[in-house]
Amino acid sequence: MRPLFSRTVKTTLLLLALLPVSATVAVYSKMPEIIPLYWNLDGTYSSGPKEQIWVTALLPVLLAVFFFFYPRLKVSSKIYERLRPIYNGLAICTLVFLYAYHMMIVTEGLYPGRLSPIRGVYLMFGILMVLLGILQARSREDHLFAFRNRWTRADASIWKKTQQLGATLFILSGLVLSVFSFSLELIALFQLFLILLVFSILLPSVLSAIWYYALPAEKRRKKD
Repeated sequence: MRPLFSRTVKTTLLLLALLPVSATVAVYSKMPEIIPLYWNLDGTYSSGPKEQIWVTALLPVLLAVFFFFYPRLKVSSKIYERLRPIYNGLAICTLVFLYAYHMMIVTEGLYPGRLSPIRGVYLMFGILMVLLGILQARSREDHLFAFRNRWTRADASIWKKTQQLGATLFILSGLVLSVFSFSLELIALFQLFLILLVFSILLPSVLSAIWYYALPAEKRRKKD
């Protein structure tokens, strides 16, 4: 029987789960009593007691346990077999994001004002969009990140064009957001993020409908 996780995936998840805890143990005694904990997309943040840093340090551990054991549930095993690459990629991306966010808290607590953590969040969003685009390019009908609607399911060529367009838009939008994450004003960066996200989701969906209704009437009737 094929193992649920390869050795590489297991090792990656384990490291990403333990690194935040290890980093926190190493620097906890040096951190001030009050540290930044939450950032808004406009760059403002909320502070709290340094004890709360253990929340973001231990959250990856809890999620790693969930990611390891969820596929072992009988109700989930068949779904996991179909979506194995997507599931593993999503698990790794989630823990990478949490690790990066936790390290922003640690860095800002030790060296306040030296970095702009919220810009790091936008950078992570950009990288995440690129990864989602790569997954989108490989999507099949049962994949989590596929554009599934009545028009894409009605015709194989529309399905393929829609997924390819969605993948291209997500990758390009992620690259654009990453490039400008440290140069634009925060308000402009927030607006850019929203525009890119909405555009990448809506355009493929709208065009899939247009492509469908451009099919010959006889072919549409057969699909309907």
